[in-house]
Amino acid sequence: MTVRNTTAGTLPKSSYALSYRWYSADGRDRTTGSNRLETVLPADLAPGASVLVEAKVKAPSESLLGQDRERYVLAWDLRDRDRRRWLSETAGVAPLRQDVTVEHPTSDQLGLESFYQYAGTAIGAGAGLSVNAFSGNAVLDYSPIANPSRGPVTFVRLAYNSQDGSTSSLGPGWSLATSTLTRLGSPLEFQGGLLGDPERVTLVDGDGTGHHFDLNRHAASTGRSGPTTARPACTCCCSGPGMTTTRAAGRSPARTGPGCTSTSAATRPRRSTATATS
Repeated sequence: MTVRNTTAGTLPKSSYALSYRWYSADGRDRTTGSNRLETVLPADLAPGASVLVEAKVKAPSESLLGQDRERYVLAWDLRDRDRRRWLSETAGVAPLRQDVTVEHPTSDQLGLESFYQYAGTAIGAGAGLSVNAFSGNAVLDYSPIANPSRGPVTFVRLAYNSQDGSTSSLGPGWSLATSTLTRLGSPLEFQGGLLGDPERVTLVDGDGTGHHFDLNRHAASTGRSGPTTARPACTCCCSGPGMTTTRAAGRSPARTGPGCTSTSAATRPRRSTATATS
């Protein structure tokens, strides 16, 4: 992240640090001592000067409404550590606000997957309502258009997840897929690897399920050494060379390609801590 001093005075690195505050979609401040980090400035900032800062972010660990995917606003600001005041408060410099989606480790329990059990019923007009027997997430699924053919299948699919508070092209909780693997309005997310391959790729599929693919640089499962190239998966439970498929507890074993390993959610800490580079 590039930080530029737009004030009339020098900002000493001994006093100022780059930090942030978390706000929920309704404007409530969700910043706590456990989810706010500070990154010290690498140099003093004279008026008009700028510096590149590699900042770290820790996502909120608590869920507001028991949801697996939530909307937040991340407000970047400089903090005076001596006076414990924000630069936006003392100099009137507006913070940089970014819309962010926070996914909890259970975001892969959204949507409809063959490795979970559901209690469902038809609700008319070809739509169905299914409840995940493990997480309690309710999914409304409706496909108004489905045109099978010898070539690519044309379809339009709508899905609503009760535990999804994020916003896509249709609004909070809704997912729209039009002959695509990913849902519209939710591009692939790349984390880490600012100057190289991304450490993790996150994909949200057409019915709202989150899938995480971690880069396996050493290809430990095949004994090969050296970096490998991350490739997008062709299906929700397959990964390409050099990737790790993250799956929830209770799933059937994932199919992995050469150089891939699988990690069960049961072995991962249940928290939403994330480190990002801006």
